[in-house]
Amino acid sequence: MTVHRPDQPGGLGVLVCPGGGFQALHLEHEGHRVAEVLRRLGVTVWVLKHRLVPSVACAAQGLSPGVFQSHLSVVHLDLMTAWQRIQEHPLGRGLDRLGLLGFGSGSRVVLEQVFRPPGNARKVDFVGVFSPEVEGVGTSSGALPPLFVGVEDGLRSVAGLRLEFLWGRVGQQVTWHQCPSSSPGVEHRGWLEFRDWLGVL
Repeated sequence: MTVHRPDQPGGLGVLVCPGGGFQALHLEHEGHRVAEVLRRLGVTVWVLKHRLVPSVACAAQGLSPGVFQSHLSVVHLDLMTAWQRIQEHPLGRGLDRLGLLGFGSGSRVVLEQVFRPPGNARKVDFVGVFSPEVEGVGTSSGALPPLFVGVEDGLRSVAGLRLEFLWGRVGQQVTWHQCPSSSPGVEHRGWLEFRDWLGVL
């Protein structure tokens, strides 16, 4: 993990999980550059560098459902470890609210933490997903954290609508933000909306 500390912390923290399809990791435009924008808004940000699918496995099998599910478990373990370390660290313990932010395949890892958290984990106070992936996502009959969804092309994607349905089942609203199709990372210009959304939770 890399931590980005604001000059004037505002009590908010977020763990960012970049995308890349488990075969690459977009650490810059969906990680550190996002973190720097949020840091300037007073948010304490951790960027997760997780493990990737071995290239030999990809060449032999592609990202088949079995490979995807097994690797999702591995990456979720990386995220759970990071989440635990944050809540044990004084910097994390001093935050009023701590949430998750995921891009693409990273959004799927974030949702895994929301739906299948370990029993001793600090609850997720809010979650943001951009270009979300929902393959194999579970359901919940309990409370879910407030959700911010960034989708491309000004359309409500099938994945986003699936999330809206799941959150709606437990009476939790979903906030949508429309992003330019070519810039799902830091350039999508939705960070002021995201910050304002955090401020009214």
